Amino acid sequence: MDLTSVSTSETCTFCKGCHNSNRCCVYKTAASRQQRLKEQHRCNRCLGYGHNSNCTISTFCRYCNKRSHHELVCNLNAKNEDWCTLCDTHFNSNECQVYETHSKRAKRVTLLKLCKLCLTHHGVHRSCSRYDPCAYCDQQNHHKVLCRQNPYLKENRDHILSFVNCIFCSNHSDSGICPVVRDLETRKAIIKEQRRCEKCMRRHPTENCFYRNRCKVCSSPEHHDVICPNDKTLTKRRDLLTFEDDDLPNFDIVFKDDGLKHDHLNSSSEDDGIGSCENSFDLPTVFAELSLKSDVSTTSP
Repeated sequence: MDLTSVSTSETCTFCKGCHNSNRCCVYKTAASRQQRLKEQHRCNRCLGYGHNSNCTISTFCRYCNKRSHHELVCNLNAKNEDWCTLCDTHFNSNECQVYETHSKRAKRVTLLKLCKLCLTHHGVHRSCSRYDPCAYCDQQNHHKVLCRQNPYLKENRDHILSFVNCIFCSNHSDSGICPVVRDLETRKAIIKEQRRCEKCMRRHPTENCFYRNRCKVCSSPEHHDVICPNDKTLTKRRDLLTFEDDDLPNFDIVFKDDGLKHDHLNSSSEDDGIGSCENSFDLPTVFAELSLKSDVSTTSP
């Protein structure tokens, strides 16, 4: 018996549908397939009828190298779970790069006579029992693999940050190296105002994003690299008020608070080339210009 012809037949061994037995979506797991063969009184080793333990076929399962079963019902067969329905060469139909455009996928589904809701073959005279909305657009008339908003489609995947105007200043084509907006919190505020996703920068809620890209800076899947908190090239507002004592020059400062002046002598000037001076700062105004919320209190020395 030719096992290859059995396993690759366009008539499914398990559900009798017009598709490859390896990508049967009705019986996807090894356990369900083994139970189905038992119901059909078929052999686990050669898939033939009328015998099981007396099977004379001596071939090995190519996944576990055992003789006790056919590869279609092997627990190590990855195709038993989420094998691509479109090309039958990899996991996950949603990320298929063989049929990477919407038009190619639509034609492929039509050619295979698959249901547009569940991507299985159940005949033209049988209505689909699946009513789950599409994960990308919430419509109920197609599977997410066929959704025009699917981020894994080539037409959507090519629309990345490097090919559009900078989302922060619109003066160039690469948001990642924007020289105008270098502050992390300002970038986040712009993204929030534009209602963009923090993972892929597209216009959808972050919690609904299905992208699996990781930040190029810290490898986190939770944010895009243009707003990475670990990016040392970006400034952070809290850094504006973080100074070391050695970084401050010696000069006299006069603070103003509610009309009262308080003289504070940092230290007397020394022979270091920096002369003393007197500067007046209105602290609430300074903090307002920096867009910082801070309670400023001063006391007389």
